[in-house]
Amino acid sequence: MVYAKIDEQGNVLEFPYRINEIARITNQVLPTDVIEVDSETLKPNTSWNEKLLYDNLVNNSGVYQLSYTVSNRFDTTEQKKKAITGLVSQYKKQNKATFKSKVLQLKSNYPDDEILSWDAQVKEANDFLNGADMTGSLIETISIQRGITLEEISNRILLKRQAFNNSYGAVLGKFQKNEDILESIDLEDETTYSSIDLYGWN
Repeated sequence: MVYAKIDEQGNVLEFPYRINEIARITNQVLPTDVIEVDSETLKPNTSWNEKLLYDNLVNNSGVYQLSYTVSNRFDTTEQKKKAITGLVSQYKKQNKATFKSKVLQLKSNYPDDEILSWDAQVKEANDFLNGADMTGSLIETISIQRGITLEEISNRILLKRQAFNNSYGAVLGKFQKNEDILESIDLEDETTYSSIDLYGWN
C-alpha cells in the first residue's frame, strides 16, 4: 500500500507518507489526514529497458491516483548488454523451473501408477472401440471392478487422456515459446533485445 498525507482542502502535504508499521500490520484505522493512493490504475506498461518514476498525484473525484513518467533504465550500450545477458540467463532458469512446477502440479491430480498405465489403457480402449476382443485385458478388469461397460470405460479413458494431453500441451507450448523467444536474442545485436518483453507465462 502507498499512502499520502493531505490537508483539509485535499492538497497533498507529503508523499509517500510512511505510516506506522505496527498500524499497517494490525490494520488500524488510518488518521483522517492520511489516504491510500491508487498506484496501479495509471501505471503504464514498460519495456525491459525502461523504468517508472513517480510523477504526480491525481485527485480523481476524491480518489488519489499515482501517475508516472517513463525513462530509460540504461545510459550506455554496455549497460544494456550486461543487463540483457543477465536477464536472458535468469529467464532461462525460471522458464525451466516454472515448466517443471506446472507439470508436477498437473500430474498431482493423478496417482503416479495410474499415469504409468495410461499408454496400455489407451491402446486397449482404442482396440476395443475398433472391434477387438478384450477378454482378459486390463480395461476389462477395470470395467468389471467399476461395474461399468467396456464401451463406457474406454470412452472415459480416452477423454481423461485427451484432457491431460490438452493441459500438458498448453504448458509445453508456453515453455517452448519462451525458449524460442530467449534463443532469438542475439547478445551482439541490440535490435533483438526487445524480444525479451514477449517472455512470460501469462
